[in-house]
Amino acid sequence: MVHAGRTAKVTATPAESAVATCRVILDKTLDQPRQLAERTSTAPGQPVTCEEATPG
Repeated sequence: MVHAGRTAKVTATPAESAVATCRVILDKTLDQPRQLAERTSTAPGQPVTCEEATPG
């Protein structure tokens, strides 16, 4: 959980033969969650990082 106005960051490293996708989702209202960031690793086995400032 990240408080409003702070930066949300997540990093994932997939297995050598896989790629990973990460997402930062604002779920303030679970009826309509909003995706703030999405990234996919550039090659199999490479880490991926999503980082985004949350709205204040």
